[in-house]
Amino acid sequence: MSLFKARDWWSTSVGEEEEFDNGCLCVANVDNSTDEIAMTGAVEHGIQYQMTLAYEHKLQRTAFNFCFGPFGQVKGKDFICVQSMDGTVSIFEQESFAFSRYQVLAQATDSKSREESQSIKSGKRVIPDWCFNIGEQAVDLAVVSFQTAPPSILVLGERNLFCLTETGQLRFMKNELKGVIVTLSDTGRLECSYLGTDPSLFIPPPVESRELNYGDMDREMAQLQKVIKDQQAKSDGDRC
Repeated sequence: MSLFKARDWWSTSVGEEEEFDNGCLCVANVDNSTDEIAMTGAVEHGIQYQMTLAYEHKLQRTAFNFCFGPFGQVKGKDFICVQSMDGTVSIFEQESFAFSRYQVLAQATDSKSREESQSIKSGKRVIPDWCFNIGEQAVDLAVVSFQTAPPSILVLGERNLFCLTETGQLRFMKNELKGVIVTLSDTGRLECSYLGTDPSLFIPPPVESRELNYGDMDREMAQLQKVIKDQQAKSDGDRC
C-alpha cells in the first residue's frame, strides 16, 4: 500500500449542462510556453443562431478595454467607446467613426490652470516609491488584507504567483507544479492533483503546568523513605 495519495491542488466546473467522456480532455503545450488544458463537451442546444459580420473598425492603436452606452446624453442610441493603451479614447457610432480624445487621468504638477497642467514642460515626473521585477508578464493584480495579518499584494504571473508586502518585499512565490494529474468527470468537474501524503493531525495535549511546593515534596519524600525503611526492617525480621 502506497503512502502517497492524490491531493487536490485546484478544481473548477467547466461547461454548463454538458457531458464529457474520455476523448474530451487534452493537456499540451499549445503556445510553446507552458502546458495548457483543452476540453470539449457534448450538449443538446435549443434554438441556434448564426452570426454574420455587420461592420468592423480597424483600430490604429492597441486597445485596452471598451464599453458601450448612450454617451453625451443621447437617448435611444448606443455608442462604442474604446480605450487604448496610451490613454486615447475613441468613440464609434455603429459603423461610423466619431472622434478620438487623449485623456490625462492623473498628473503630478503644481500648476494652477488646466492649460498649464497639460503642458509637458511644467509637469513633474511621477517617481514610484518602490518597484519589483517579477520577470514575466503580469496577468492580474489584487490587494488582500486580513485582520490577523498585514495587507499583501498578490501578482498573478504567467507561470508564478507572487505575494509582496506594501513596501515591495517578496513574501513568497508559488510556481506551477510539474507532473500534475489532470482529471475530468463526466459532469465537467476539472481537477488538478498531485501525489502527496496526509499530514499528521495528532496534536499533543498541553502539559498541565503548576507551581512546585518544595515543602510538600520534602514531606512526601520523607514518608516514602520511612515506608521503605519499615519494609526493609520487616523483611530482615522475617529472615531471623
